Parts: sequence; structure tokens; C-alpha cells
Amino acid sequence: MSATPPEDAPLPHRLRLIAPPAGPQTGSRTYARALVAHLAPEGATVTEDLGLLAAPGAAVVHLLDAKSWVRSERPLPPPGGPALVVDLHDAYWLDARPYPAPDRLLRRRRWRRDRPRFLGLLLRADLVIVHARAMTAAVPHRRTAVVPIPVEAVSSREPRPVSTPPRVLFAGRDGARKGLAVLGAALRHLEAGGRRMDLRIAGGDFPHLRPWTRWWTRGLRRRFLGDLSPAALDVAYGEADLVAAPSYTEAFGLVIQEALLRGVPVVASAVEGPEEILSEAPGGLTVPSGDPKGLAAGIASILEDYPEWTRRARAAGDTLRATRSPERTLTALTRAYARAQRERNA
Repeated sequence: MSATPPEDAPLPHRLRLIAPPAGPQTGSRTYARALVAHLAPEGATVTEDLGLLAAPGAAVVHLLDAKSWVRSERPLPPPGGPALVVDLHDAYWLDARPYPAPDRLLRRRRWRRDRPRFLGLLLRADLVIVHARAMTAAVPHRRTAVVPIPVEAVSSREPRPVSTPPRVLFAGRDGARKGLAVLGAALRHLEAGGRRMDLRIAGGDFPHLRPWTRWWTRGLRRRFLGDLSPAALDVAYGEADLVAAPSYTEAFGLVIQEALLRGVPVVASAVEGPEEILSEAPGGLTVPSGDPKGLAAGIASILEDYPEWTRRARAAGDTLRATRSPERTLTALTRAYARAQRERNA
């Protein structure tokens, strides 16, 4: 990226990015990859070593994914040292909101174990970066900056008629939290009314949930795509007629942004990030979380007026290109780093 940082907030001369370790493609890894590509040419050093979180030699350390530290055995960085900026991608450690899950007892135990470390890290940070305004209230000390996740360099596909049967794409890891059971019930409801559907599921789920993904989608025409490379995921979006994102909680909703950039309409839960994206770029519908009939009605509404919704999705993609460009992300980041240094020196 060739954008120049604004004069009032230059990039720190000694900026260290701590990226999440390699693993299955997730929203936080997509974001980290984009920031590394943008900031490394500007002089930022990049590492996956969490031990460098508090090590000297940097003016600002930016932890690109908080959960990579929370799940480690590392102690909190001591006071002093470089200014610490932490990226918040997940809402579920901040909110005890329950949702159906076959492993709910295990989730609750892990939540009770990990939440104190998560909150301790946020309190220790000089600044917490969030990607939706709705998340600012969830951060204990409210020292937050809203930074847009930069859009990809992709184009909207050409308008086309809806497929027969319509292709619905679900993309994401952790089908329990992301509402795959709700989607399965919604599609069965549509099929009971005579509307056959074709479900595509992208993203390999946790091993212990894989039998459940089959149970949640039983009786449906479905295809499990597994973990996809960025290029393969682009193909999956291109083949989809709409994207369903029925999450119970979602701090941002990268799948929604990725779909709209390609001109694919979306039906999503009215929670945190998704509601904010679709309010700014209305290329889809929001429905109550955990409501299969409401989700089915939203899917049917888009399919019944498909040319208009594809037009809206393409317009929404143009809006996101204007409001979430890499240049805007870099501007927001440089200002965030300057603020973190001010907080540290206050």
C-alpha cells in the first residue's frame, strides 16, 4: 500500500506487530495478514513471538489477536516498556450471553478460566482496537479506537439470475456460536414449504463439533467445503446466491464485508458488528438471532426480489470500498498508535 500517513499522526519509528500463529483461515488471521502487508513495507517489524510483547526495542507493540495471548501461559506484560495496543476480535469473553451448544458446559468452564486473563490484558493495554462501534462499550476502561478492517481488492460479480436450487453459503469456524443449527432449521422450514435449497459450508469446524454440523444440517442438500484458501473462498462467494450469517454474537462479521464486496446479498443476525455493517452498507437483511423462522423469512425475502437485492449488495460493496479502504485503515491506525503513546506517557 502506498498511502502516506497523515502528518499529525506518523507511524511510530519502532512499531512491532505480533501476529497470530499459523492455522486455519479465520477473520483475525485475515485481518492480521492484511495489516502485515500494509505496515511491514512502512518499517514495522513482524513476529509471532508473544515473548516480545513486553521486550524493549519498540515504541509501540500491536498484538493483532488478543486470544492468541489469552490461550498462552504468558504472564501479563509488566508496567512500563512500549505502549501496548491490543486488537479485540471476539465478543464472547466480554459477555456471558448464553447460546445453545452441545459443549456448553466445557465452554462455560473455559469462559470462567480465560475471562479474567482476557480482561486483565485489556486493562493492561494502553489502547484497545475494535472494529465496530458497538464493541466500545464492552471494553472495561473505554480506551478504544474504532479501526475499519480494510477491504480486499476484489470486484463485484456481474448480476445473474438466482440458481436452481438457490445456493446459500455459510462461512466460519465454530458452528455453534455462528448459528449453523439455526440455519439448518431455517432451510428445512423453507423446504417444508416447497423451496429446495443448496447449502455450502466453508471452514473446518472444531473436531468435536464436526458430527454436530452434520446433525444440524441433516436432510438438506449440502456440501462441506472445509478450510479454504483465500482464492478458493473467493470462488465459493462467486458461486453463492446469498450468504447467511446467523451468529449469536459477532464482534465484527468479516464474512458479511467479504460477501458485499463481491455483490452477494446477506442475511445476518442483528448483533454487534453485522448490524452495524448492514446499517452502513445495506446490502442485506438482519433478523433476530436464534430465530429459524425469522431467518427463513429473510432468505425468502431476498430470493423473491433477487435482482433488487443484488443491486443493493453491489452498491453496499461500493460504499465499503469508500469507507473502509486501506488508506482509511492506515490513517486510523497511525492515530491510534499516537494516542496509545500519549496514554502511556500520561
